[in-house]
Amino acid sequence: MKKLLTLVLTLALLSIQSCKKDEEMPAAVKDKFTARIDALSWSANSYQASIYNGSIVVIGESSDGTTITISIDGDTAGLYGMSSSTGSTAILSLPSGKGFSTAASPDAGGQILIESINAGTREMTGTFNFTAVRASDDSTISVTEGRFVNLKYSNLPIGVENNRLSVDVNGSNWSPVNVSGFVAFKTLFINAIDADGTRTLSFELPFDIAPGTYTLNYFTPYKALYISPDGRTHYAVKGDLEVTSHNLVNQEIKANFNTYLKEYEGTGEVHLTDGYFEINYE
Repeated sequence: MKKLLTLVLTLALLSIQSCKKDEEMPAAVKDKFTARIDALSWSANSYQASIYNGSIVVIGESSDGTTITISIDGDTAGLYGMSSSTGSTAILSLPSGKGFSTAASPDAGGQILIESINAGTREMTGTFNFTAVRASDDSTISVTEGRFVNLKYSNLPIGVENNRLSVDVNGSNWSPVNVSGFVAFKTLFINAIDADGTRTLSFELPFDIAPGTYTLNYFTPYKALYISPDGRTHYAVKGDLEVTSHNLVNQEIKANFNTYLKEYEGTGEVHLTDGYFEINYE
């Protein structure tokens, strides 16, 4: 069965959003997706869900940028195991850029129970718990009492169907299916995630960025982050992003990019070359 995961993260999405400020959100939204992370309460301020091509994907993000992404190799109600030996995974991304995965180590794992799927209203309810590992240092994080209630889902991949991103990663081409973008806090977040959820590329750009060439570096307004299949997080330290067009009215952006990234608290490095994306964002 073909697996599908959807980004950025919001990867990990979305793991580069360390400067967000809290927004007022309706209690009904916050209470839909909750958990405890190392015994501390967590609640998603925003979420996305999809049932598509034999897979279920659920992503929730809290106001501080902590993101839980769950990808299930199946599309029906039931109990699924999440580990390095199954097709189902869970990823937790912290605002610091650290990522933890149930696929990173034999010591990681967990379960998710899809209690119900209502095809008429396109809503689903479930519970989950897992222990995830950070591959670079074998540190662990525990997620318990996870629950989502009546989450609205789509029958398309998360993101816009015609969005595209392609790039050579250390010389090998990567064209992820799940590419999406959205604007929040006057920032445009672009996320591309592997079908099995094991690798993520994210950009963080000014929401009104004009056509032109910009230097990618995490300490500037033009950021890029890459999480490799082994869970290691890399930040852009140099490289160029060429925005070829940006229609603010239709929310369409096209760009080319080449960048060099280094591992967070490590020695790994990644070269991204001949990259481009075409995205309709929300």
